[in-house]
Amino acid sequence: MPLRRRGGGSILDIGSIEGIGANPWHAAYCSSKTGVHGFTRAMAADLGHDGIRCNAIAPGWIKTHSWPSSVKLPSTLLPDFPLL
Repeated sequence: MPLRRRGGGSILDIGSIEGIGANPWHAAYCSSKTGVHGFTRAMAADLGHDGIRCNAIAPGWIKTHSWPSSVKLPSTLLPDFPLL
C-alpha cells in the first residue's frame, strides 16, 4: 500500500448526513452511506497504527438548480431542513 510505504497519509471518504440520520423513502441510500461511515471507522482502526488517517465527510442537502423540480417539501418542513 503506497501510504504505508510513505509512512502515513490520509484517506477521505464521501458519506452523507443520511448515513447518520434518515429520511422517508431513502432506505437504500441511507443504508449505503451508513456502510461508508462504518467502513471508514474500520479502516481508521486498521490503518491508524501505520500513520494513515481515515475520515469521512457527511454533506447535507445541497440546493442546486434542479432542487425545486426534484424535491417537493411541504412549506411547514422547510425550516427543519437548512440548505447550502
